[in-house]
Amino acid sequence: MQYIAPALEASGDTRKVTSLIHRLLKKVTGANQQRAALAEASLHGVIELVTGRSTP
Repeated sequence: MQYIAPALEASGDTRKVTSLIHRLLKKVTGANQQRAALAEASLHGVIELVTGRSTP
C-alpha cells in the first residue's frame, strides 16, 4: 500500500482498495488452506486437501 498510496489518493480510490484488501485478507483462500495443510501434515496433507482423499 505504501508504494501505491499516492496514486490511489490521486484517483480517489484509497478507501475502496483498502476495503477490498481487508476483505481479501479475512477470506480463507485456497493458498491459506494449502499452507495450513502443509504445516499440519506436510506434503501428504496438501495432497489430501487437493485430491479430497487420504494418502497412504
